[in-house]
Amino acid sequence: MLSSIVQQADYAEDQKGAKTILTAHVLYRGFQSGAVVGLGIGLARSIVLRRQNAARNLLQQAILRLTGVGTVIGTGLMVIALLMRMYGRDNIEWNDRSFRLLANKPQEQVDDWTVPSTVLGFGATIFSGAVKGHGSWRIATGGAGLGSLAGLGSLMGFRIFKPGNSASPSRSVTNLS
Repeated sequence: MLSSIVQQADYAEDQKGAKTILTAHVLYRGFQSGAVVGLGIGLARSIVLRRQNAARNLLQQAILRLTGVGTVIGTGLMVIALLMRMYGRDNIEWNDRSFRLLANKPQEQVDDWTVPSTVLGFGATIFSGAVKGHGSWRIATGGAGLGSLAGLGSLMGFRIFKPGNSASPSRSVTNLS
């Protein structure tokens, strides 16, 4: 997705918009990492609430809210990590990292699958009517986070079960040649 928006230069030192490219990538990965952690906490909490016979919609909203909070915290932590890692670095280092990021085809595939699913998750949450009242930003960002994880899971399934894939589980374990 990012590589379809930004043109990769012929040489790393000529890469335009390197700080923007790297920052966008790192923040989005923080968003996804936070969604994973928030989802895990939300699922654990829903198990506890389920034992207390909580309503089903309460469980769903708890998962969405905690995933949303996780996305915001994950993104915030990655802001700090990026600042600490890249503070005082020369422009050529930003250019090189961005250049290599744009040249990484598997990373491009991850973006191609997760960015649209993030938008779909956000839109589905908004249009479902789940986003109402105080704290609705948590539910909206939770929907986007779950959409992102759904896209990532779909990509993983595609890579594993793609016909002709050498890593496909359909291969015999005894015949690895």
